[in-house]
Amino acid sequence: MENQSGNHYSRSCNVGRNMIFGYINRCFSLFLPFIVRTVVIYRFGALYLGMNSLLSSIFQMLNLAELGFGAAVVYSLYRPVAEEDTETVCAYLGTYRQIYRVIGLVILTAGLAVMPFFPNLLRGQTVPAGMDIFSWSYLFGGCGDQLSVVWL
Repeated sequence: MENQSGNHYSRSCNVGRNMIFGYINRCFSLFLPFIVRTVVIYRFGALYLGMNSLLSSIFQMLNLAELGFGAAVVYSLYRPVAEEDTETVCAYLGTYRQIYRVIGLVILTAGLAVMPFFPNLLRGQTVPAGMDIFSWSYLFGGCGDQLSVVWL
């Protein structure tokens, strides 16, 4: 049965699907880090796991630049989407694209500024081979969420 907006699913059906996919997403986000840690320990050793934790902490701090902006985006878009006001939605999305561009560039710039000091954070440990690629992937992964909004 088709409703006013042209969807073939009822609101309760959409809520149910959203709950299922949210549950699946939550399971992945809970269990995937354990699997990754196990693979890193067996494949590369405990030193890489320590580096992984250090890089995660550094780039999580850099991602604080987002400051919950994503939740504000969802909240502000609720009414225009519900009322099918495409002009307002497009105006909001254009503004959000500019803001996310700035946030992504701030994270990228701060990450590039921190990268030269990374070996100093290890206190006497030698940086293992391939750690540069590892740290660059963390940096681009950290700012990738914000910058992907700009180019999509």
